[in-house]
Amino acid sequence: MTDSWKTLQTLERLNAISTNHVSYVALAISYQTFGLSQRTVDNAIQAIKLKADCVECYWLLGSGYENLGRVEESRKAYEHALALRPKYPAALAGLGELAETSGDFAAAQNYLDAATRSLGQFTQPQLRRQTEASILLERGNIERDRGNYAQAFDFYTQAIEAYRSIGNHEEAGATLAKVAEVYRQIGDYRASAQWYDYSLQESQQAGDVDAQMTALLRLYYLAGQIEDRGAQAKYEEQGKRLAASALRDRYTASDFFFGESSLASFCHETQNGLVAQGFGARSSRVEIKP
Repeated sequence: MTDSWKTLQTLERLNAISTNHVSYVALAISYQTFGLSQRTVDNAIQAIKLKADCVECYWLLGSGYENLGRVEESRKAYEHALALRPKYPAALAGLGELAETSGDFAAAQNYLDAATRSLGQFTQPQLRRQTEASILLERGNIERDRGNYAQAFDFYTQAIEAYRSIGNHEEAGATLAKVAEVYRQIGDYRASAQWYDYSLQESQQAGDVDAQMTALLRLYYLAGQIEDRGAQAKYEEQGKRLAASALRDRYTASDFFFGESSLASFCHETQNGLVAQGFGARSSRVEIKP
């Protein structure tokens, strides 16, 4: 069991007897870190009930709703945070993410530019760096969506370094996976496998079982695409060992059975013998290093 899980258990026990909104905020942040979006939303709502003008609570609520695909509720939460604190960078960045996802790149750029200009609001260097990294990530997403892969990779690598500088290996791993996915989509499977391996290593440092399983699943399929049966067998074995280890923890097991983990996807997909979808035609490689 990781130290983060132990901390989360402690927070859960304390929260059971607490009437302080801060304990719910701490729980929401912990759940957000582990990708448990519904629990993030639930605890943000509880915090708001205790402190209606909690700006961070509305940002957490917006982030949770966004990850659940509840776009309008997410937008309203971010806008409520901005009503409480105009130009709040995290909320502006959140609205930028929503605009990018919807394909409104001009609006996304405007929100991200405003967020960048407002970074000085943060008194905590780590929170500023975290938000800066998320802005760089979204700028990379915009360039990716426009088909400007070299520019996208530049923003992604800047975001990776920013996340690493504050020890956020989880988000660094997720960003490395974005680079890998671009290579996969343009048909450069060997480059994609290399970057998914970088993502796997970063996720191992973060103790992020879900991300490790996703990376192993992709590596398994990519090994099949390049006809490396030895590597394919290796990744399948690693995935099985990871699943067995993770399921020994009752919290992870609970998330697995209730559908909040990629472990279920890995087991179902490998069992059914599915193949990866969406591989495009091969194109020349853009050389970048993590």
